[in-house]
Amino acid sequence: MMSETFSPKQFLGSRSVERSGPGFTAALRRATVPAENVPEHSHETAHFVLAIDQAYLTSANGAVEKGEPMTLVYNPPGTLHRDRFETSNGRFLSIDIAPHLTPEEVNDPCIVSGSKSRFAATRIAGCLSSGFADDLELEDLLLGVLGELRDVQRNSTYRPPWLEVAVEALMDMAGDSGLQIRDVARLVGVHPVHLARIHRQHFGCSPGAALRRQRVARAAALLPTTSLSEAALEAGFADQSHMTRAFRRDYGTTPARFRNAFD
Repeated sequence: MMSETFSPKQFLGSRSVERSGPGFTAALRRATVPAENVPEHSHETAHFVLAIDQAYLTSANGAVEKGEPMTLVYNPPGTLHRDRFETSNGRFLSIDIAPHLTPEEVNDPCIVSGSKSRFAATRIAGCLSSGFADDLELEDLLLGVLGELRDVQRNSTYRPPWLEVAVEALMDMAGDSGLQIRDVARLVGVHPVHLARIHRQHFGCSPGAALRRQRVARAAALLPTTSLSEAALEAGFADQSHMTRAFRRDYGTTPARFRNAFD
């Protein structure tokens, strides 16, 4: 079967909110095609996908077997792939990039793990869900998403094995509201200060910030199926108000408004 080529702004998902600005089009979407029916395809233009829900399957460099919530994927123009959610209805943010903004030096699809890019992408999703952002703010956030693409090679350089274990621990144990960074440092056998320095060197943020963002990502993934208070506790927050503060800091909007944007 021949692969399909998608035109700009064409994705396998229903669209609830869309905004276009100088050099980009961003949209909140839900996957509508079952995983087994997603065809091999490419896109005419470069694009990002921020997979809000987990179990996003991608062959991009740096991907894990089943993506965590808030996995940010970059696909250069013409990338042949079958990126998809394991189950239907997965929520995602799509960002089409105009040719004049497409970085020529990044030729392979990749997971963008840089803290600044992921933060900017989540803010774009929050801006779309709130409806309050102007074109200038969205353009500024887009440039923030693009900013760390040029550092992909740096971000993929050798990392000590214990750092990978620490990152996995931060993700796996984020639901424990009592988890502290010194617990993770003790687990991997390094001093907490050393863990913080090496984590920031490779990921652009502290382990504490990564833990908070992982909790926010889990809460966002839980919102469609649980109450706000339940999502807060399952994600590792002390209570709903704690989750709301952290959510607003990352997304610029409330959990309830964000959840309703996909309806």
